[in-house]
Amino acid sequence: MIFAFNAWKINISPLLATAGIAGLAIGLAVKDSLNNILGGLQLVLDKTFKVGDKVQLESGEMGVILDIGLRSTKLKTYDNEVIYIPNGYLANAKIKNFTHPDVSIRVNVNFGVVYGSDTEKVRQVVLEVVKKIENVIEQPEPVVQFLKMSDFSLDFVARAWVKSYAEAYSTQLKMTDEIYNALNRANIGIPFPTRTIYTKKTD
Repeated sequence: MIFAFNAWKINISPLLATAGIAGLAIGLAVKDSLNNILGGLQLVLDKTFKVGDKVQLESGEMGVILDIGLRSTKLKTYDNEVIYIPNGYLANAKIKNFTHPDVSIRVNVNFGVVYGSDTEKVRQVVLEVVKKIENVIEQPEPVVQFLKMSDFSLDFVARAWVKSYAEAYSTQLKMTDEIYNALNRANIGIPFPTRTIYTKKTD
């Protein structure tokens, strides 16, 4: 056929080039679609997540799975936004699932006290109020740990478990409030950055 066109002095090179570019574009489009379809199948078979699960993506977005489609997955964020994510991306991304192995989750609150504080007293004061918070469960039991001596403070963390990730944020806020008030009642100082400036008197 090409020889015939040449014999008739018809140049079909531009047509062949156009067809090649179109074929390449179609191939790439099909490849992406096929990759997303296979990614969706992989997500279902691996049971990475299901509708209703709270997840956090490798890129930082967090929310609840609304739907797992053929080519993409819908994620509803806590700002009431819906993100459409290609399944091909999700199949190869690191995903934190807050519902696996169960829905219980640990809540952490970091805080600092002034140098010279009795570390054992700090533990007792904070642990007492954390245990009384409504959503905090008894097992695993709450702990208060002395982490390090930083520039301006002795750094601690209070860790407690709640039954469901749905209670985590409100419990963290409650813990922060209760810890602050408990430290104030116990006259345990809460530090803030300070700077000492030395001046030299000149004649």
